Amino acid sequence: MSFNTHLKQTWIQKNRWVKLSKLMPWEKLEEIYSRNFDKKHGRYAKSGRLVIGALILKHKYGYSDVEILEQIKENIYIQYFLGLYQFPEGSGI
Repeated sequence: MSFNTHLKQTWIQKNRWVKLSKLMPWEKLEEIYSRNFDKKHGRYAKSGRLVIGALILKHKYGYSDVEILEQIKENIYIQYFLGLYQFPEGSGI
């Protein structure tokens, strides 16, 4: 798995977000998340990993909705944790 960033940073495997991302049962969580959507009306707009991961961060740190978006935009390790392997400038997440 690669992460395309203009910084060309090598991931530090001891980083807490890299470690936690490897421990999370993302496929199972995505399966549970997807049950909340009607399959007749297409796929949901945001990935389960992004939504669930952002909620984990939001509640762990008590971030507001605005602050969690800022944290995601500014921290490439959090982007990695959330499965954002490409994060274009100006993204609306």
